[in-house]
Amino acid sequence: MARILAQLPKGSRISDYISLGVIAKTFPPRKIQAVLRATGKASQRQRDLPAQVVVYYVIALSLYMQSSYREVLRCLLEGLQWLAEPGVKLRVAGHSGISQARTRLGASALRQLHDEVVQPIARAASKGAWYRQWRLVSVDGSTLDIADEKRNAAKYGRPGASRGRSAYPQLRFVSLVEAGTHVLFGTRMGAYGSSEIALAQEVLPHLRKGMLCLADRNFFGYPLWGQARASGADLLWRIKKNLMLPCQKRLPDGSYLSRIYPSRRDRRRGANAVPVRVIAYRLEGLPDSEPVYRLLTTILDHEKAPAEELAALYQERWEMETALDELKTHLRGARIVLRSKTPELVEQEFYGLTFKVTPATLIPRGDSETIVSAALECASDARRVLDMGTGSGALLLAFLSECRGADGIGIDASADALAVAEVNAERLGLRACASFRHASWHDAGWAAGLGRFDLVLCNPPYVELDAALDPDVRRFEPASALFAGPEGLDDYRAIIPQLGGLLSPGGAAVLEIGASQDRAVAGLAEAAGFAVTLHRDLAGRPRALVLR
Repeated sequence: MARILAQLPKGSRISDYISLGVIAKTFPPRKIQAVLRATGKASQRQRDLPAQVVVYYVIALSLYMQSSYREVLRCLLEGLQWLAEPGVKLRVAGHSGISQARTRLGASALRQLHDEVVQPIARAASKGAWYRQWRLVSVDGSTLDIADEKRNAAKYGRPGASRGRSAYPQLRFVSLVEAGTHVLFGTRMGAYGSSEIALAQEVLPHLRKGMLCLADRNFFGYPLWGQARASGADLLWRIKKNLMLPCQKRLPDGSYLSRIYPSRRDRRRGANAVPVRVIAYRLEGLPDSEPVYRLLTTILDHEKAPAEELAALYQERWEMETALDELKTHLRGARIVLRSKTPELVEQEFYGLTFKVTPATLIPRGDSETIVSAALECASDARRVLDMGTGSGALLLAFLSECRGADGIGIDASADALAVAEVNAERLGLRACASFRHASWHDAGWAAGLGRFDLVLCNPPYVELDAALDPDVRRFEPASALFAGPEGLDDYRAIIPQLGGLLSPGGAAVLEIGASQDRAVAGLAEAAGFAVTLHRDLAGRPRALVLR
C-alpha cells in the first residue's frame, strides 16, 4: 500500500527517495543563513547555486553516495526551489559549476553547522542512552578512505602495509557518540598520521555535566583525563595494565579508591593528587581475554554506581563501533570512498557525512516527513502506534526513533514490503519495539486482535486514475500502491470509517493526502465524526490531516 520502497530498484532515479524535509527540519534555512553569515560564506548575489543550496547539497551527497553529483543536485533542486529568491530559477549545473560552488563554500560553514546543530538527542525514554541519571557517551576514533588524488594523498597521507601502500589515502577522525541514538557529535578530523589524542583534545570540550563518558585505554593519560574531567562530565575509562594504582580504601562492592597525579614529580611529592575509583574484574570463559581489566571512574560513591554495574556498562563503549559501522558501511556503502578530489572539499564532505547517522534519515520522501512532524506534534506521548500501509516502515520507524518509549505495528498488503521493513527495523536497532503484520484494510477482520492505538499513521494510495505522473513513478512503483479510483479517494473511504475502532480515547490519526485533496478528505473525516487539522509541507502545500 505504501508507494515507496526502502531501497532503490535497479535503474530507478533517487528523485522519489531523497529526503529533503528531514534535512531542512534538522538544519533550518535560518540556521544555515546565520552560519553562512558568521563564516563569511553567504552569497553576495543570487547565483545558480546559492551558498545555502550548496550546504543542503553537501549533506545530500553524504546520504546518496552511490549517485552522481548531477543526479543528486537535480533531485535536490526539485525540492529546494523554495530556497531561491522569488523569480529565480535554480539550475542544474555541470560538474565544473558544482565544483566551483563547493569551493566557494569551503569547509568552515559545514564544520560550524555541525558543531551548532549536531547534539545529543536522547530523551528520557530513549532506550540504551542512559545509566541511572547519566547520559551515556563514548569517545573513539577511526579512519575513512578518500579519493585517490595527489592533493588528497599529500594532505592526508595513506597507511603503509607489508605489501605496499594502501589503495586510497585516508583521513582520521575522533568523535563523541551518544549511546542508544548513535549520534556522532563534536567530531574532528585530520590526516591519517594525526594523533587520536590530539584530535580528542578538540572533541572533549563538547562534553557536558550530566554525561558519563566511556573511553578505551588508548585515550588514558592525565592531560586528557584532566581536560575531560574539567568539562563537568563523569568518566569511565579503561586503563593500561602496566599502570599501577595503589589502594587507598577498599569499598564494599570490590572497587577501591586511589589517586592519580599530573606528573611524576607531583607523585613523588604527593602534591596535586586527584581522587579516582578503580574497578578491576576478569572476563570468565574467554580464552583470549586479558587476566584483569581495570576501569577508572570519577564516580567515587559506590552506592551511586556499583562496580558490577559499571563493569557491565563498559560494553556500551562498543556502541561507538556500531555507530562507526553505520557511518562507514550502511550510510556510505561498501567499498565507496569519500569522492571529493581536493583536501578542503574532503573536509567539507566529511562534515556533511557525520550529520546523518540517525534513524531520522530513513524517511524516503520529504512530503511524507510532514506526517512524522504532525504526529510528533499531536502525539509525542503515544505508547502504541499503528502504521497502515507501512511499506518500507519509514513512517513508523521514524516516529519510534523519536519516541523511544513507544511500540509500533506496521501492516501492509505486500509481503515483500514487510520483509524490507523488518530489515530496516533491525538495522536501526528498533526491532524490539516494532513488529509487522501482513494485512489489508480492504479485508474483513484484518484488525482482529490488534487492540487500540494512541496514534495511527497512514500514507495510503491517493493518486487519481488519470493523473499525469513522472514516467519513472509509473515504471517503478506498483499501480496498486499509487491509484485509488477516479478521484484518488477510494482508500480514504475505506480507512476513515475504521479509525473509530482502532483509536484509543484521546488518540489521533495522521493521514497523508494529495496536495488538492484536503477538502475532500476532511469532508469524509468530519462526516465520520472527527475534528480535522491541516498540516502543510515545506512548500506550503496541504499534506497531512490530523483526525481526533
